[in-house]
Amino acid sequence: MILVQCLIAWFYHTEKRKEKRHLYEQAMTKYKKKLVREGVRQWITVADCISQTREKLACDRHAKVTSFTSMVLLSKP
Repeated sequence: MILVQCLIAWFYHTEKRKEKRHLYEQAMTKYKKKLVREGVRQWITVADCISQTREKLACDRHAKVTSFTSMVLLSKP
């Protein structure tokens, strides 16, 4: 009788461990996906910032060249 109760308790114990392991694996998978999404979001944000900075520098450079060219053309008699 005690042996049967012990086996039943062991069965429930192992089932509970399997369930906990499965829940842990699901949580870790979800966490990893969240980390990847967050990393991709940060990379896109940085890439966008760099792109905007390059665009602004190109516009500034173009404005300086255009301004200089017009000053040279206007200063010629």
